[in-house]
Amino acid sequence: MEELGINTNFLLIQLSAIAALLVLPVASLFDAVRKNLNGLSLIVWVLLICMIPVIGSLAYWTFAPKEIIRCE
Repeated sequence: MEELGINTNFLLIQLSAIAALLVLPVASLFDAVRKNLNGLSLIVWVLLICMIPVIGSLAYWTFAPKEIIRCE
């Protein structure tokens, strides 16, 4: 790839960043739905993750409930 003028180390960094931008929000949304959060908190988390994908996802993994909430 060096013959083409492509730095492979920098390419790996770019691909990692793109993967984080795509995978992290999707994984956060699936986890939020899987936890069966109540209506308002689910809506808030989904909107936050969709409006600010990386920061919203990091906030979700930091501050969201750790265990699955069971609706009885």
